[in-house]
Amino acid sequence: MPPLPARHQITTFRFQSDRAYRVLMVAGSGARAAAFWARRDVRRRWRSLLVLGILIGLTIGFALSAWAGARRTDTALERLRVQTNAADAIVFPSQVGVAHPSWDRLRARPEVKTVAVWDLLFGVYNGHEPAVIFGSADGTYLGNVEKPVVVKGRMFDPHSPDEVVVDENAANQVPPVGGTFTYRFYNSKQVDETGAPHGPTVTMHVVGVVKEVPQFVFVSDGQVLVSPGFLARYGSRISVAENADIVLRHGEADMGTLRHDVNSLIARGSPVLDAHATSRRVNTTLDVETTALLLLAAAILLGGGILVAQVLGRSASTIADDAGTLRALGMSRAHMGLATGLSHLIPAVVAAPIAFGVALLASPRFPVGLGRRIDPDVGYHVDWTVIGPGMALVVVLVLVASVLIGRGPRDGRLRRLGAAKSPGTVRRWAPVAIGLGTTMAFETGQGRRRIPVVPALLAAVVAVTGVVASLTIDHGITTALHHPELAGVTWDTTVTPANRAQTGRNISPELARRLTEAKGVRATAVVDRDVINVGNVGAPAFSVRPIAGASTTPITFTLISGRAPRGLGEVAIGPATAKDLHVGIGDTVSVGASHTRVKIVGEALFPSDVHSEFDEGLWLAPRQFDAVVPSIGPSGSITDGRVVAVRFAPGISSNTGIEHLQSELGPLATDIEPSDVPDELENLRNVHTLPEVLAAFLGLIAVAALGSVLLSCARRRSHEFAVLRALGMTRGNVRTVLNSQGTAIGLFGLVVGIPLGIAVGRLGWRAIAERVPLSEIPPLALVAALLLIPATIIAANVLALWPGRVALSHRPAEELRTE
Repeated sequence: MPPLPARHQITTFRFQSDRAYRVLMVAGSGARAAAFWARRDVRRRWRSLLVLGILIGLTIGFALSAWAGARRTDTALERLRVQTNAADAIVFPSQVGVAHPSWDRLRARPEVKTVAVWDLLFGVYNGHEPAVIFGSADGTYLGNVEKPVVVKGRMFDPHSPDEVVVDENAANQVPPVGGTFTYRFYNSKQVDETGAPHGPTVTMHVVGVVKEVPQFVFVSDGQVLVSPGFLARYGSRISVAENADIVLRHGEADMGTLRHDVNSLIARGSPVLDAHATSRRVNTTLDVETTALLLLAAAILLGGGILVAQVLGRSASTIADDAGTLRALGMSRAHMGLATGLSHLIPAVVAAPIAFGVALLASPRFPVGLGRRIDPDVGYHVDWTVIGPGMALVVVLVLVASVLIGRGPRDGRLRRLGAAKSPGTVRRWAPVAIGLGTTMAFETGQGRRRIPVVPALLAAVVAVTGVVASLTIDHGITTALHHPELAGVTWDTTVTPANRAQTGRNISPELARRLTEAKGVRATAVVDRDVINVGNVGAPAFSVRPIAGASTTPITFTLISGRAPRGLGEVAIGPATAKDLHVGIGDTVSVGASHTRVKIVGEALFPSDVHSEFDEGLWLAPRQFDAVVPSIGPSGSITDGRVVAVRFAPGISSNTGIEHLQSELGPLATDIEPSDVPDELENLRNVHTLPEVLAAFLGLIAVAALGSVLLSCARRRSHEFAVLRALGMTRGNVRTVLNSQGTAIGLFGLVVGIPLGIAVGRLGWRAIAERVPLSEIPPLALVAALLLIPATIIAANVLALWPGRVALSHRPAEELRTE
């Protein structure tokens, strides 16, 4: 065999021995040559390969933990429902004055699986505060259906007459576990639960704090739960109103049949609360939290992926230093890719267990917010649906990426790519330094001078899109929280008039006068509520009318479509009630015991309570309401409810206005409280900061990506900068090149990302508004979007300062001499 030329002999010294040369020259030994090169590469760089594996594992691990947390958030309520055997529906015959219905006929219906009767026990807490306690005589409720998860202490002894547990919402309102409180009950003859209670006084012992579905979707202000032993001892001596939780055989699919059977078998017009529908009180928030965690996982993958791609690219491209020699000795591109893949088995194998460990250790941190409160078992978890494929995918991706990078690009591919992306128009009219910088923002370069501009451009677009979308959604949440009328809350406070201050259809002249003359009051109206039969379904009916003898700004309910009812034969309906009855604007429904037909002229939102959602009910004009609902007698009514809605003048806070009303009305009002904001809207407050945090995180990713690209450019293109300086380019021109490069990447992200972010943000907010539901006002975070433009440009130029120093630290003469 003739000797090699001198330049080939020098190059083969990289393989440390003539044995490497002989191996490469053996016919058909490409795979063995690849293995030999990979073994030598691992011996030389095993520490850096190990660090690369750790970096990949950390990135993938945190992303997988956020992804698994999103899945746990999305399933938190359903897992709590399964663990507690939660009810599908709640029947409220007590709302139509039936305190002790016969449940046996309902139990016999084919759609009903279980009827768990529970009792409302009324009385006074610690001698002065009216309160309600929940119990069960037969133990089915809290024993088989709605069986709570104990989070502190223990469950009550079912035979004990004085042990109670409280849910987490009530834990701060009663003594802690081990403490006691007194409760005096109304006796069995005080069926109206008015005046002072005359039943037994019992000292209750708090033995545990529990978690259950109703605390999130039914009684958000807390529940005190007594044992069956209490009712066994005192049940015949106290006032008890029975309701029931229903477990259906086919879940929500049987709701229509259940409503019909309750109306015909239990009590006509009895409200039936669909537990699946009321779940939206928390599902809206859970959806936002789930989306935020998914976006966080994507942001971690993007931000960490940019860094990993750069490090992996540099590591896998080391074979390019030997590429000329290897190709000259007969090694194909496929064998070079195989060699690189074999050497990167170490980071691939190391990354998988690191990712698993990080995901496991981070799992107790997820879910977050409301999802964390609902989750029945927060702790260490492994979601193999996410973790298993994630570990396998990271190994495959590392090896595939290594092989592809090791193979190298086909001849001319990068040159054509760079030429296609070069903004030639800018170079024609802009100064040389700006033209070069703009060109460098879109050209990847070749070989060892390759710059990862594509990930930087992608990061800029994604970051701007995410920031604008997040701020748009945040603006929508802020607007909704500051304008509760979007959810039907059109007044500031409600005044419950004393029985003696009411007339059959209005309030007394004395109360009317004091209300209208009270300081800070701008508008008032009398709001009546009653539960009536609507198309064989029990639903709340509302009417709003001016105070008798007073003239103030009118108060109405929130319309989301159509118009308000104006007289006899017209009604506005809640969207949920319309869905249950399969009707819409223009249709007719029967209302009341007389089955009066009325025409639907609009859809509206109403005051919410524990028995109905704010999109359930009917709005009747005063004349129509009076025709189908009996007037309230002097002693009040169980089924009727009357309040006076009060709206304060601008600048008067609710607390200040309530203080003025309390001093002005005195005994004419039994209660004055701020208007209840629906749980669906209030829960949005829990996720108010998530869009802001996500926007900040995405902004940091963009900063990191841009800074990395500028620094890589300053280092890898030091030869080009040396040539330019040798041709007369000044130090200031070099800085301008890098500033222009950063500005061009930032402007690209702004031009693409701002309109895309606005569109994505509006779509996201529309989904939230429809889910709540809210009277939708498309949000536009215009100020934030406009401020993002100068902020991005300033950040790009600030980030270019350090790379500029790095580029200028190389002396042109030394740089050109080494080349």
